[in-house]
Amino acid sequence: MKLIGSGAATTIIDASTASPRARVIECRGNSSATLVQGFTITGGLYQPAADGSNATGGGIFTDNTDATVITRNIIQNNQATGYNGTFGTNFVSGGQAYGGGVSANGSNSITNNVFVGNTVRGGNGGGPAGQAGNGSQGGNGQGGGAAAFGNAIFANNTFSENSAIGGNGGTASSGSGGAGGSGSQGGIFGASTAVQGFNNIFKFNSAQAGNGGIGTPAGSLGGASDGAINGVVGGGGFTNSYNLYFSNSPNDGVTGGTGNIYNADPKFVSGTDFHILATSPARGAGTSTNAPAVALDGVTRPSPPSMGAYETGGKFRKDFNADGYADLVWRNSATGASSIWLMNGATPTGGSGLTSLQFSDNTYVMAGVGDFNGDGKADLVWRNNTSGQSFMWLMNGTTAISGSGEFATVPSPWQIVGVGDFNGDGKSDLLWRNM
Repeated sequence: MKLIGSGAATTIIDASTASPRARVIECRGNSSATLVQGFTITGGLYQPAADGSNATGGGIFTDNTDATVITRNIIQNNQATGYNGTFGTNFVSGGQAYGGGVSANGSNSITNNVFVGNTVRGGNGGGPAGQAGNGSQGGNGQGGGAAAFGNAIFANNTFSENSAIGGNGGTASSGSGGAGGSGSQGGIFGASTAVQGFNNIFKFNSAQAGNGGIGTPAGSLGGASDGAINGVVGGGGFTNSYNLYFSNSPNDGVTGGTGNIYNADPKFVSGTDFHILATSPARGAGTSTNAPAVALDGVTRPSPPSMGAYETGGKFRKDFNADGYADLVWRNSATGASSIWLMNGATPTGGSGLTSLQFSDNTYVMAGVGDFNGDGKADLVWRNNTSGQSFMWLMNGTTAISGSGEFATVPSPWQIVGVGDFNGDGKSDLLWRNM
């Protein structure tokens, strides 16, 4: 089975308005030929009844016999919440919760995803409800972005602003308040050293303690640790290398490790665009061993690849040399001469007159810029609106490469009105309109 969307930017599964709320996708007993690819998965919520079971996977859940490949998705604003403890004679503690975005219990490959704004939260404790007795403890929350109990592999993912929060302790009117639950591993909770992670970025993830319950005395504050991941400690943990950690709270959870980068801003394009800039320390800092061949947006990864879900720049940013900065194309409307300026912000760093590709007929106009062959570098489309001839220049920086030339003659009432990746294959497409 292959569940493939047309691209994470356009194929959105939003469970936030579902009634009742539920997790978005469950995978059970699938082989590694099964794909979940090309979606934004958002608004999922999983909270079990107060029956002793754990909350696992607000967005995606896989069971312990599953090998589904989860790749090239945006997994955003999902939540796994432990059940709340009950009040009365037979009150119970708050439930445990694991994996706000994904709970992977099998041998899953999880690559080229953005995990952003997911939350795992322990359930609140219960109490004796007006009777003598102490409040019960809040549940623990582990793995804000993801939790893994099998031998999952996390490669080239970006984790940002995910949270693991402990449940609040239960209230007691005639006794001690319950202790708050612990929050840990805002990014990934790995239950064993069989869980591997490399080429990932962890930024602004957090672990937060649950509050102690009201009582006499009040319950104690829960613990908070491992803002990003849990290191290899005592037989559990997360075997990690070539990951970047920045500003996770209260700490990253690990130190050392092969190829890891600490305390360095990955320099995303913006708070919502997780492509990295050319000056990012994550650029080219990953390992090629077992790394995915393409990024989330379909751009072919270089060797060595960058850390995170994306390479530099944006997929359709008019970036001709893939340095993460948009470039300029000049056109002399009188002579037909064209020139590309390679830019570093507002500063030109190089250029070319492209005289070998100059059109003798200056009626040609630039009709589109995009990456039509998926190499991560912008290409040009030219159009003669009189004859209908259309040419594509496949570019390597300022040089046209093999494959450039006329690709279509379309009658003049038709014009190119848009460029985008409409089928999610990582290559630009053209939108035509009869004017």
